[in-house]
Amino acid sequence: MSGQYNRFSQDRESSIIFTPRRSQQPSQEPDVELALRNELTKLTEISASLQSAVSTIKTINKNITTMNNANEGAIKLLDKYTNILSESTFTHDMIDNEDWKPQELDANDSFDEENYENEEEDLLKRLNAIEGENDSLKNRVDKILNEKQARAKRMAELTGVKRTSALGGNVSNPRRKVARTGL
Repeated sequence: MSGQYNRFSQDRESSIIFTPRRSQQPSQEPDVELALRNELTKLTEISASLQSAVSTIKTINKNITTMNNANEGAIKLLDKYTNILSESTFTHDMIDNEDWKPQELDANDSFDEENYENEEEDLLKRLNAIEGENDSLKNRVDKILNEKQARAKRMAELTGVKRTSALGGNVSNPRRKVARTGL
């Protein structure tokens, strides 16, 4: 022990102070180097783990994009399938309808310009007849309305004359309450 510590004494009454001697041994440098190498190894492992996590996140992102595209494709397919089903339902309903006749079987349904013109003329005649009937009905309604207005005017004049004559020429409020006497 005496080789590792220096002994300094200031006076007899003071205590002896031991201070560690700096050794010139190369054993401390390898310890620091070993600790730094261990730390570098751990940092390299952490970096590799982080790179692996980033790679996994990128892969997940690509997979989500692929899944999204697949979902969009599935939605389009479902829309087409729905359209096909609705068309087939319509076709099935038409086939089940006893009144429906396919065009190939109905020779009378073929387009004939002469029939089309005749049909158009018939429709125009019906339209003109309906418009004429409409005009005559309008004239009748106008005539009845004028007669009612004239009657109402005459009634108002007659009522006004009756009021003035009954009251002795003095026109008062027709809604006035008349006082009743006990007669």
